[in-house]
Amino acid sequence: MANKNGTPFQMTCVIHRGNESSDYVADFNRKRAALLRETLEALNEAELNELLMMLEEMKKNRI
Repeated sequence: MANKNGTPFQMTCVIHRGNESSDYVADFNRKRAALLRETLEALNEAELNELLMMLEEMKKNRI
């Protein structure tokens, strides 16, 4: 998923300075966290285990 500039959605969550208020950033982060929480709650145990294994593999590859 990308924003209107083609930037990946996960990269759009940054701390804004200047005219944009910190309330905007905090609201965006709350909405993103709520969506992630809802998604994780919808997964069953097997899907959660698969996700955990994928995250562990990604972590190993980053180091």
